[in-house]
Amino acid sequence: MSDGFVFKLTGGCGSSIDSVNCLAYDPQSLRHYDSYTIDLGALTFIHPIGVVGLLCLLERLLETKKPLEIILPSRKQVRDYFGKVRLLDALKSLTALEGTPESLESIFARLTPILPVRSFSTGNEVEEIANQIFEAMGHAGGLTSLIDPCYTVVSELASNVVQHSEAKRGWVLAQRYNYSSGRVIEIAVGDSGIGIRRSLRKNPNLRARITGDVIAVRESVKESISRFSDPHRGYGLYYVGAEMRFPDRRFMIRSGVGCSVVYDNGR
Repeated sequence: MSDGFVFKLTGGCGSSIDSVNCLAYDPQSLRHYDSYTIDLGALTFIHPIGVVGLLCLLERLLETKKPLEIILPSRKQVRDYFGKVRLLDALKSLTALEGTPESLESIFARLTPILPVRSFSTGNEVEEIANQIFEAMGHAGGLTSLIDPCYTVVSELASNVVQHSEAKRGWVLAQRYNYSSGRVIEIAVGDSGIGIRRSLRKNPNLRARITGDVIAVRESVKESISRFSDPHRGYGLYYVGAEMRFPDRRFMIRSGVGCSVVYDNGR
């Protein structure tokens, strides 16, 4: 019998999760363990991409059918934030969760979820989520110029999950930060599916050039790149990248060991 694997999400990343890199692991090595522990005890801050990545990681671990324990953050503010964005509800929808805080009265005032974390698996749910984003930002005030871009980003990324990932579900979270320098909106969409490399290699015209995750991610944001041999497909991620080519915007896409960032100048 092997020992249990303690997965400390804060290890090597300080006490915050600000990218999916903090959630990297080797699925082959994890198969040798009899149980898993996701230790969030020392967590002090988590971005939307970390929330979505955590849920995708949890789905992968649950697929092994082995015992899984989740240690919630010791800081009350972080637990309260988990409650505010409904991460606790999402976790409980996947597995039994012990130690859920009963009181969620103390909330970080600067952290305002536009759309609390939720799952989706159909095109109708994608449309519903995009409309929720549209309505929430319209009521937020001062975000009018960002309504259409955010609507496009959410609908395109979520549709990409439904059409290409082969996952049971996807996850989305949209959040506003109110900083002294201005408002910042972060949107995270993710899944625990087959990944971009395996998806694009289903297209016989791309199979020879898509040799790894890095190349797959880089190619995926180009025009007309799709798993389907159809000249009218493959514009979703390209359109999202185009929406980000404006001042103070950034688009990061991650799959496997491949990661690409599109900055506001198109670089």
